Amino acid sequence: MRTQKKIAEALFDLIAVAALVWIAVLMIVTPKEEIAHYENRYLAEMPVRDPARILDGSFFTDLDEFLSDHAAFRTELFQWETLADLHLIRRPNVNDVIRLGDLLLAYTPPQPARNPDRLRQWADERAAELEALNWLVQEHGGHFLYVALPDQMAFFYDEFPAYIDNRQGFRPELAAFSEALAQQGVPLLDLGAVFAEQNVPRHFYSKVDHHFSFLGAFAAYESIIDTLIQQTGLDIPRLTAEDFVFTELPNPFVGSRGRLLWGQSPLIERIMIAEPVVPIEFRRWHMLGEVPATVFDLPETIEEEVYYTIYMGGDIGYTTITTSRPELPNILIFGDSFTNALETLLYVNFNRMTSMDLRHYSPDRLIEIIKESQPDIVIVVRDYSVVLYPGGNGQLAVEEYMQGGPNR
Repeated sequence: MRTQKKIAEALFDLIAVAALVWIAVLMIVTPKEEIAHYENRYLAEMPVRDPARILDGSFFTDLDEFLSDHAAFRTELFQWETLADLHLIRRPNVNDVIRLGDLLLAYTPPQPARNPDRLRQWADERAAELEALNWLVQEHGGHFLYVALPDQMAFFYDEFPAYIDNRQGFRPELAAFSEALAQQGVPLLDLGAVFAEQNVPRHFYSKVDHHFSFLGAFAAYESIIDTLIQQTGLDIPRLTAEDFVFTELPNPFVGSRGRLLWGQSPLIERIMIAEPVVPIEFRRWHMLGEVPATVFDLPETIEEEVYYTIYMGGDIGYTTITTSRPELPNILIFGDSFTNALETLLYVNFNRMTSMDLRHYSPDRLIEIIKESQPDIVIVVRDYSVVLYPGGNGQLAVEEYMQGGPNR
């Protein structure tokens, strides 16, 4: 018996060592990927061996992150774990995603009530900055519009169970922000109110992503154009759905909630695009030069997964599209990822469309471009959850244009 036990232990040790060696070999010979698609981030790179970083321990920290990111079968293991949580254990919260009927929504633990005085303070600060930006745009002959919209969580706020914080669809933040903008005379378009007037169509938002669906983006596009025509008096073409060809792609759409579930979403959704019936020739530039004239990053096959990055290629710091129609106005749009789907439509209405994402570009360049190119229209698009957030696309370099500043 003792001999058999020793043989069994030796075999177990041998199998364990062989497995470790096999995994190590796989890590060495498997081509290293650069991007974690489901996590929407760059994978860690092999750290450079430097005596100082070895001594302070940062080399080993980075090495551990590299090995973790590039472990063999890493993605597959997370997928198997997610499938087990969804279908075997049936956890109500899987990777901070909850399923409510035909929706995948974000799990948010209960939060303390918002302090009204603090909200008003933040709203006044943001409104003062936007008033300065509005003044700057007008000084250079343009019109400014702030577009606020609900993300999926705010749009479906009343669908959440009582034990999950829905923040009332971020209504307190939006109410304080709207009041502060009105006091400063900054034009605001609240797309949540527009959607409510249309009886809150559920198909305006994705079931598996925090963005609106393409139909929701199109409704937002129509409202933005109508508002700009009324506000500016400029000769902006007004196009309707009949002026576009809508196509639903057969590819499986992995939304932001589906990413958190490692592509194992129990809900199936398709993504849509639209192109003008009468094609409009255009050229497109990024920060590094001219790129192919396309606004959709289409897949090569009908089987491969697609992401929200299909619109404009995802979040890009700076993009310009020109349509060589000088009789039409020029527009500058900046904001977070919600602008991406809108940009695939807005360029059709203008001579030149410039888009910026200040999370990936300097806020100073926004001011410089307004002063240099003097766009006829400047709009910012942000969702309810970040209207009071001063970072990212809320970080405006307008200090010298604030009331009482040297340029005022």
